[in-house]
Amino acid sequence: MNGNDKKMPPKNIEIIAHCKSEARAKAIEYLNGIITCEYENNDCDMVLYVIENEYLWFGTLLSLGDGIEIKEPEYIRNRVLESAKKIVSLYQKL
Repeated sequence: MNGNDKKMPPKNIEIIAHCKSEARAKAIEYLNGIITCEYENNDCDMVLYVIENEYLWFGTLLSLGDGIEIKEPEYIRNRVLESAKKIVSLYQKL
């Protein structure tokens, strides 16, 4: 195998998020969230590691709705915002 035959490993993204208590278990189970800070109301801050070129994690993230807020990176936060705007726009047309 020459050097050109090697596949590049998938790029991981580190996402910093604030998770409400009702979404906490799903974020841990489906997004492999790691809690970095816990609050008295059972909300938490967590870090998520996802593979950039996969799409399932993004759909899962959107399914948590307002139960999770992306803090960083900014471009993922903006991607969530743009997706939410498109969804709202679709339903406002009805």
